Amino acid sequence: MIYRHAFGKHDQTRYQQYLNDVAAEKAEIKATQLEPYDIIINYLNNQAEYLILELQWNALPNPFEQENLRSILPVVDVSDSMYTSQKIRLLDVLSILGIFFSEKNSSIWSGSFITFSGSPVFE
Repeated sequence: MIYRHAFGKHDQTRYQQYLNDVAAEKAEIKATQLEPYDIIINYLNNQAEYLILELQWNALPNPFEQENLRSILPVVDVSDSMYTSQKIRLLDVLSILGIFFSEKNSSIWSGSFITFSGSPVFE
């Protein structure tokens, strides 16, 4: 993401073509060095183009490709202890990971996760 602005500024036509090719799965965007929260924090802080962030999110490695991880239900702690004063809060990271795992999961739990603080809630 460091050179994104330079690429777009100096060769807008090929840059846009590259993004279109990635969206059409004709080209590849690298995301193996990114964590799900890196992408979402940039999204929330408007630090990059949304299309690039979505393409990177979709390119993240799928942990459920391993046989032993195909059927899990993420459980996310949203209790008061997860609210920190740091720039990136534990609550943010845990929530993003819960969403990521629920989205990538292809079992009956796909699209679902549980949050808990005082009482568990099925989301």
